[in-house]
Amino acid sequence: MLYEQCHWKQARKKNQPYEFMWNKTWDKNHREHYYYNWPIYFP
Repeated sequence: MLYEQCHWKQARKKNQPYEFMWNKTWDKNHREHYYYNWPIYFP
C-alpha cells in the first residue's frame, strides 16, 4: 500500500494519471483482512 501511495504522489507531481493496482491484484477478502488487521502485517 505504501508503494502505491509513493508512486501516486510522484505521478501527481508530474500531473500524470496513476492507476492503482491494489484493487486489481488483491481480492476483496484479502483487502478487508489487511485493512482491519493491519497490526498483523506491521507488528
